[in-house]
Amino acid sequence: MEVVTADGVLRTVNEHRDADLFWALRGVSTYQFFYKSSAPRSTTDRSQGNGGSFAVLVSVTVKAYPALPHTFVRYSYNTTGDSDAFWSLIAYWTSLLPQFSEAGLMGYHYPEPNDPSEKNASISGKLHGSYFGPELSKSQVEALLAPVNEHIRNAKWGAPIFASNISTSGTNYSALMATGFADAKVGVPLRLASRLFDGKALAKPFDELKAALKKANGQSRGLQIFNVAGKGAREPMGGIPGGSNALLPAWRSAYAHVSTYHPASLTRTRLSSLR
Repeated sequence: MEVVTADGVLRTVNEHRDADLFWALRGVSTYQFFYKSSAPRSTTDRSQGNGGSFAVLVSVTVKAYPALPHTFVRYSYNTTGDSDAFWSLIAYWTSLLPQFSEAGLMGYHYPEPNDPSEKNASISGKLHGSYFGPELSKSQVEALLAPVNEHIRNAKWGAPIFASNISTSGTNYSALMATGFADAKVGVPLRLASRLFDGKALAKPFDELKAALKKANGQSRGLQIFNVAGKGAREPMGGIPGGSNALLPAWRSAYAHVSTYHPASLTRTRLSSLR
């Protein structure tokens, strides 16, 4: 990178020259990364800080890589609304996040105890989401999910689980992400709270994990559970050309980012039961 630092000096930084600054400049902040609104920013807006806080970027040289093949999975599981079967399903799927992550899958799942669009109470409890498998074939992903679906089919949770899984493969993962996550206006009047969960938290006894997730959901308007911290975060020296980068240390051991929300008028929300 060519950058200008606060002392007015134009510097070329890389892993061998000003390595500490190079490390810091490669840090991230989701606040600035996802801010795509075309509306003027309020004078009360404050940056949370990111790599751009350390210097002004003049130019950057990056290595280009071949397009990655991928498999994309969209899934949905339905059962009786807000039932023991529903929360057992949520706890089971959430407990699998370390296994999914280590296998190369990443994505999101959303528990809906009572889907308001579903009139049939026997299927109004909904777990849905999508997973991405860069460099994983369709057969590899299906083989990974097969025992999971078998376990769900045979589980004695007190109500049947209805499953729908659709997987597709492609040759360009970057193109998939660009198509599915196009620029859009953002900003909603919600107050967010979240926690990062490592393997120890997700390995808690099944009933304890189930009770904690149910309690957290009951204190909020819903949970969103993201499996987005991959091997590049846990093993940066082996996973990032040029070595490590600036990152909140907790991300190095995280498998799940669990968030919840309230309308902004409320003052607080908690996800402390899985600490």
